[in-house]
Amino acid sequence: MTTLRPQPKPDSRKYQDLIADIEKGVIKIPKFQREFVWPIEKTAALLDSIVKGYPIGTFILWKTNQRMADVKDVGNISLPATPDDRQVEYVLDGQQRMTSLFAAYRGAQIPRAGSKKVTDFVEIYVNLDPTLPDDAQIVVHALPDDPHKCVSLKDVLSLNRQVEKRLVANLGLTDDDLDIADKFKQAFATYDFSLVTLTREDIDSAIEVFTRINTGGSVLTLFEIMVAKTYDEEKKFDMQVEWQKVESDLEEVGYDGVSPSTILQLLALVLAGEAKRATILGLDKVKVIDTWPKAVSAI
Repeated sequence: MTTLRPQPKPDSRKYQDLIADIEKGVIKIPKFQREFVWPIEKTAALLDSIVKGYPIGTFILWKTNQRMADVKDVGNISLPATPDDRQVEYVLDGQQRMTSLFAAYRGAQIPRAGSKKVTDFVEIYVNLDPTLPDDAQIVVHALPDDPHKCVSLKDVLSLNRQVEKRLVANLGLTDDDLDIADKFKQAFATYDFSLVTLTREDIDSAIEVFTRINTGGSVLTLFEIMVAKTYDEEKKFDMQVEWQKVESDLEEVGYDGVSPSTILQLLALVLAGEAKRATILGLDKVKVIDTWPKAVSAI
């Protein structure tokens, strides 16, 4: 009989709290997530929705003591490891939005996937013009023809006496302009971001949730699932990194293009006597790590 589990309860968190948890290494993007692909226009539109108080969707996090391979940096910003005394919160849904929020707050520079171009998130501005129509976008990624009322998002979010003096001196802003900027700062500061946090410790539940909410195209491959399931921080084992070494060695002797499923099938045959998908998924993590060098040597 199927075991029924308690439904996770929705929660909320403020912008500064989300940023602080990312900077502390508590909120992490698991490596099996796809690369960040949002253009800066989409990030600006997301931030515009926040300043106007519109809903932007719910983040789904997996809170656990387990450690998976995660994204170590966001663009030009290196992120710390999760503290030993804290549980990690992996983003299962909302990676593009979460990365956008952090990149915009910190002014990160992120290389575009498959391109040499870099997206500079410093180039996001807040338009303080009080005559803008109600349907106009307040947070923009490109300066309008008359940009004297446009202030960088970073300045709005960090608005204080010192920043105000600089804006008055450099842009000629008035007290009324600064009042509007402060209003927008408060809109970001008080916005409640919706979160649902899973607390089940088994990684299979987390992967199942991720797969179900990403049926639109980001379905995990068998290898990606096994990378997540076998990552071991203490033993410094990352199957993706280890397989890249194997691929490099094979390429040198003219055997490039070997599928990573080959090593998974070999591991399953050695450890369980068959190479079915279900068998591979059920392999013991410690045995996989211990057997990996022998499997690589055999290949």
